[in-house]
Amino acid sequence: MTAIECVLFGQVREDVGERSLAIETDATTIGELLDQMTDRYPALVDHLFDDGALASDIIITRNQKHVKQLDGTATPIQDGDIIRITLAFYGG
Repeated sequence: MTAIECVLFGQVREDVGERSLAIETDATTIGELLDQMTDRYPALVDHLFDDGALASDIIITRNQKHVKQLDGTATPIQDGDIIRITLAFYGG
């Protein structure tokens, strides 16, 4: 099992009802972790995914590095990782 911390912001935090989750998981990638989280918190599906793909307005980092700069949802997770999830917001 892998122990990670998942820090949530904005609507994602509201969907889960917690600011931070300590998660023990058998997931090995960000994608597997998101699947497990949406199983536990179904309201997340509408914010995290768009037609089965990661939504374009979601920002996920692993240890402060955007997963889109890594391997996307195939980005591996390791014990002690800190995953942050938020929706991008735009303003002017």
